[in-house]
Amino acid sequence: MSRGGAHGRDTAPASPLAAREDRTLRACAGIVPVATVAARLGRSRPAVLARARVLGLHWYHPPPGQPHLGHTLGDVARLLGVGACTARRWIEAGWLPAVRREVRLGRHALWLVWDDDLAHFLSECRPVYESGRIRNPDWRAFVAALPPERDPWLTPCEAAPLIGCTAHGVRKLIASGRLDARRWGGRYYIRRSALTSRSAPLRDGQSDARDAASAAVTSCPPLSLPACDGA
Repeated sequence: MSRGGAHGRDTAPASPLAAREDRTLRACAGIVPVATVAARLGRSRPAVLARARVLGLHWYHPPPGQPHLGHTLGDVARLLGVGACTARRWIEAGWLPAVRREVRLGRHALWLVWDDDLAHFLSECRPVYESGRIRNPDWRAFVAALPPERDPWLTPCEAAPLIGCTAHGVRKLIASGRLDARRWGGRYYIRRSALTSRSAPLRDGQSDARDAASAAVTSCPPLSLPACDGA
């Protein structure tokens, strides 16, 4: 993007810097607020909008009934009543699906979250967010209407009685890779279906260990005591 002349008109880009600015505009148009893009490029807001018009780019909100172009992490944070760092950790931990764009906003990459992915997150990852903090009325109503979970997430303490061991034993299974789990906020979460597939082998292993111990005891020959002479 080249700087405007006396009448504020932008000419075609003539330097590598201008080409990079155009790539940034194409990546951010309709997603990142104009003021944020202008501050990042060191341009005025009218200059950014003028160059966007030349490139055929538009900033707009989708009409009702049409899908959203994508929520930034800031959008997700505002919708769900959390900080942007929390939303970023959700992505890094694999809880929240997101698409990474080719530009960066300051030190951080630009991530986009589609409506379908946000709905999946709210439906499938209920332990990691607080429904009472959701600010957006539409998403708050969406969460309130969710049916009970068919395959809920359980903590190690909740999972332990289902496989007949202690919470420490569950954590050892997770650490050894024998039990699938996800971690959030210093706590592990396990799908109930993962316990169903693991509980039988674990119990069989415990039974085999007990049977082997019993066999070892019964296989020992009886002690033969020396005969005692009568007094």
